[in-house]
Amino acid sequence: IIKNPKNSFLADPFLFKKEGKNFCFVENFSYVERKGIISVYEIEKNSYNFIGNAVEEKFHLSFPFVFEDGNDIYMIPESNKNNDIRLYKCLEFPLRWTLGSILMKNINAVDSIVFFKNDYWWLLTTVVEFDGCDKFSCLHIYYSKDLKSNNWIPHKKNPIYIDPSKSRNGGIVFEDNKIFRIVQNHKFNQYGNSMSIYRIDYIDQFKFNETFVHKI
Repeated sequence: IIKNPKNSFLADPFLFKKEGKNFCFVENFSYVERKGIISVYEIEKNSYNFIGNAVEEKFHLSFPFVFEDGNDIYMIPESNKNNDIRLYKCLEFPLRWTLGSILMKNINAVDSIVFFKNDYWWLLTTVVEFDGCDKFSCLHIYYSKDLKSNNWIPHKKNPIYIDPSKSRNGGIVFEDNKIFRIVQNHKFNQYGNSMSIYRIDYIDQFKFNETFVHKI
């Protein structure tokens, strides 16, 4: 258990292992500043240490999706309050980051994840695309040959789902050649009730199939 800092709460943990050490990137929301920044903790067997703050902007950041591409480490935090999807590159792990590119502008999207498969990068995100659509209901997919591109192509079947039970991402897990999408489950007037696991079975520019595995 990591205790909340004074006048703040922690959320959206993402783990990253480097050189035998386990790091936890989190949203650190300040009640005073009324926004979130991305902080880092080192996790040990029976303890944890606060390392510092990794990414801060004038607007709210959360959901620090951290991943590798070759020798490079990237982060796509949620920047919904700035109406964009951003890619940060790590300059010195774990605290020095720079904005690499803005993948998409003028988009109301939350909790984005990306992965590489079949010669394409796939970006899965929950989009508020019309009045009355909340931040849980509409899963969209975009794809690109270039991770740093600012011209991502919408999937032919967007929106993939209009279903709050399986549209908002919670993370992603790779096991051997399998890809599992973690999904947030919320109940009416209750943010954060459970999570589900789906196995992504097939993805291309025209189709997307996944199978329900388990609910926690």
